[in-house]
This record gives sequence, structure tokens and C-alpha cells, in this order.
Amino acid sequence: MKNIVFILTFFCSFLYSQSNQFHDQIYFIGEKIREESYSKNSQIEVIPASKQVGCEEMDKDGNCYPEVMIWEQARTSIESHTAYRIIKVIKGNYEEKTINSVLATYLSNPPIFEIQEGKKSKYVIVGVIRYYNRWYQCFIEKIYPTKDNKWILPYKDTYPFIDYEKNIPKKLKKSERIKITTDDLFYKTKHYSTPELVKPYYKKYKGYAVVITGFIF
Repeated sequence: MKNIVFILTFFCSFLYSQSNQFHDQIYFIGEKIREESYSKNSQIEVIPASKQVGCEEMDKDGNCYPEVMIWEQARTSIESHTAYRIIKVIKGNYEEKTINSVLATYLSNPPIFEIQEGKKSKYVIVGVIRYYNRWYQCFIEKIYPTKDNKWILPYKDTYPFIDYEKNIPKKLKKSERIKITTDDLFYKTKHYSTPELVKPYYKKYKGYAVVITGFIF
């Protein structure tokens, strides 16, 4: 698996294991109802200086006296609060018809393609985990509706909500096939896991690829 998938999976597992205030982790197909974003500065941490940084005296424990402080640079993030209508739960349990989730993205980090596409899309698969009284988003990817009320997800071998031993990807009808533009943004932006755009899952052309095998929900 790619590093991004490992990091996100580890993050969700770590959060769940650290507190009994965590509850369900769920994955669902959702319709975006509304989204509000806020710019935030992370809290600036004050770190006691080491012995090598401007200490006039040392106490018996080897600490600076008077204490010299180093100010860590603050990081700016965009915190998105998004409400979704639950269309179908893919993994986990959730009884309500809507859900509100929080996603924080740091401006200093490189953007992730699936997050960018998901934030622009009306219909997505979302993964969230609950911490105290809030749901935090740890996965998002665009999903495609069909005319007969089904949902198509292009094939990848790294989806955290798919049991690959039980769920076999299906060959799509011509009317169900999805065109993916493979421009500079697609290749230069980071991915959770870049799909292998090869047969039998994709048919690759110059500048785009067609999904011929995927998961149907």
C-alpha cells in the first residue's frame, strides 16, 4: 500500500485505541448538503531552550536560568465542516439520516487528489471516526451514480472498507463506464493510492482513462 493509505489507516486506528471516548468508525455513500470552511492557526507551542541556546546560568537540573523560550512557527489550516445526507452505509453502523463531519487540511502540506475531488463533488464515499462528540473525516473519494440508482466506484486495491476476498470487482456495462481525465493535476498531486490504469480495470487513452471494472453498490 502507498504511504498515504498507511498513514490514514494508522491515524484512525491510533485515535480509536487511545480513548474510550471513541465510538464507531463508519464508511458511507453520502450526498453533500452544505459545507463551511474556516481558516485556523494551530496553537503556538513554547519550548524551553536547550543548554546551547542563550543560557546565562544553569540550575542544578541543567535547565536554563533565566529560562529562554523558543517559539515554534504556527501552522495555518483550513477546517471544513460538512453535512451529508446518508445514502448507504458501506461499513459500520449508523442510524441517523444525516451526519456532520470535520476535516482539517494544513496549507503547508501537499494537497491530496481524492480530497480535492471529493470536496468538489456532490456524491462521495466518506470515512469518519468519532472522538468525543465530533465526527472526524479520515477518508473521502468521489463516487458515480448510475441511471438505475446504483453507485460505481473505480477499482483500487487499497480501499479500507472493501473486503477483497469477498467483494469481486464487476465489469461495467458501456453505459456505466466512467471517464477519468489524466492531466498534470492527476499525476502531480498526491493520492491515497494512485490507481494502476491498466487492464482489466482501465482502458488507457492519451489524456484520459476509461474505467471498465469497478465496485457497484
